[in-house]
Amino acid sequence: MTSPTIAPVINAKEKKHNESIELKDKTVNV
Repeated sequence: MTSPTIAPVINAKEKKHNESIELKDKTVNV
């Protein structure tokens, strides 16, 4: 595991990335 200060930043980026993918899926499905 990397340093604890960097970990939350990476997690936040991944979460944002996943949310944007979900938004794309929703717009495509509608």
